[in-house]
Amino acid sequence: MRLQEELGREPADEELADELDVTAVRVRQMRLAAIRPASLDAPNRDDESNNFSDVVEDENATSPYENLKDKTVTGMLQDMVRHLNAREATILRTASASTAARKKPWRKSARNLASRASASAKSRISR
Repeated sequence: MRLQEELGREPADEELADELDVTAVRVRQMRLAAIRPASLDAPNRDDESNNFSDVVEDENATSPYENLKDKTVTGMLQDMVRHLNAREATILRTASASTAARKKPWRKSARNLASRASASAKSRISR
């Protein structure tokens, strides 16, 4: 407090270190240790209408918008698959499962499906 009054401003860490006969690094450590942790349940304003947990984002949580978008897209895809014939639906499901299970690029799955379809067609023709 005295140093602040003399300087007319907040003293720098180096100035405090000289006054206290410690290193500037030690002053920084003491400043950090003096910071009090805040509870997420503590009010973040005087009105106490909301707390820190209302404004701190949970990085692991999905947003309601993302949930809605995923459900909408999934619903649209399921509706579209219902309008496919059995062969098309099987090809699409196989490609999706293969890509998801092996994390292969779509091209590899498509080649795999094409070779299966070709082999299947050849076996039907040779019968």
